[in-house]
Amino acid sequence: MKENLITQTKACTIPDGVQVIIKAGKHHNPLLQEYLIIQDANDRQSGTGIKKYGIPGGAIFVKERIPDAADREVREEVGMYVESIFFGSFTKQRGEGVYNTNHLFIANCSKPPLVIETQDKKEVSCVRTFNLLEIVDLYQKGRFHVGSIRLIFHFLNGTEEGNLDEPVKYLGWTF
Repeated sequence: MKENLITQTKACTIPDGVQVIIKAGKHHNPLLQEYLIIQDANDRQSGTGIKKYGIPGGAIFVKERIPDAADREVREEVGMYVESIFFGSFTKQRGEGVYNTNHLFIANCSKPPLVIETQDKKEVSCVRTFNLLEIVDLYQKGRFHVGSIRLIFHFLNGTEEGNLDEPVKYLGWTF
């Protein structure tokens, strides 16, 4: 895993990020596997008034270890402790010549609580489980973050690195 915590560019410094896919239980059919998904408390990323869904994650603090950032984001946004395992790193362009890296972690939650209280009310309005078919449906309705669905598809494809600006294919879908 990369040891640097911040991506440096000529234009500016953008902190790297972490994202955590939390599998809720275990299902033999990947389409019916459920994941803990958060809903934004506001439309800060889209500006459309739509509070989108996605996977937990956020920026890595200066001098924070990458795995610690993943655990912190899950505690803040989902309100529970999970043991996460590093999966891969993916780049994302944030402006002309400006990139940062999202480090993807995978965690399991054998029996998620029915109602999850989040500590981060400013950013997350609710947490619930969705299976892959429901996630694709949310995305097709414009209610799921493209970066989150691409990370889920990279995970399902076993792809450990890539570019989040490029479409990903899985079972005939392309996002």
